[in-house]
Amino acid sequence: MIVIDWGQAMSKPYVMRQAASEDLDAVIGVIEDRTAWLRRRGSDQWDLGTGYQRMLARRVERGFTWLMEDEGNPVATVTLFRRRESTLWTADELAEPTVFGWKLATAVDHGGRGLAGLLCHWAMDRAARLDVTWLRGSVWGTSVGLHDYYKTIGSAHVRTVAQPNGLSVALFQLPARRFPEVSLEVLTRPRLDLADSASPVTVGV
Repeated sequence: MIVIDWGQAMSKPYVMRQAASEDLDAVIGVIEDRTAWLRRRGSDQWDLGTGYQRMLARRVERGFTWLMEDEGNPVATVTLFRRRESTLWTADELAEPTVFGWKLATAVDHGGRGLAGLLCHWAMDRAARLDVTWLRGSVWGTSVGLHDYYKTIGSAHVRTVAQPNGLSVALFQLPARRFPEVSLEVLTRPRLDLADSASPVTVGV
């Protein structure tokens, strides 16, 4: 069963828009603030070397990264894309229609407002609109607190994969599912310059 508590009621909807290159610093700011928050609580989730910024910049350019705003202020971000190759997922799993979530983060100063749950609901709804079966993602094997959180919102732990470098990655998945009520809480605004894109992740809905 999927149970997501959106927390504090909002008097107005958030705006979720596809990030553009000029939004890169704002996206990085949300991710790095949340990473610092996790570090202070003993979590080693996310390796934020310079490589991740280059990868993020490419995904922003391609329209895969979304930025949630509250009156113009960045409050959350998530990157959604389809992956054709991966050492973490099996060939059979990769053959299933899937959208992968990456670098899902909420602003530390907006804690307690149910943003993480709302963001997961929005991503599941978007995956359903893209006519896929799964919303999938990975969490570091040592991030037990995040594992527990994702389980509380109905995410299934598929397995944990040991990496050659000694690290482990826990794989999770949620069924793509429409949540019409999300549109009352979040206004989704795709980038107009990507309207003709062939990518199923960038097409506006």
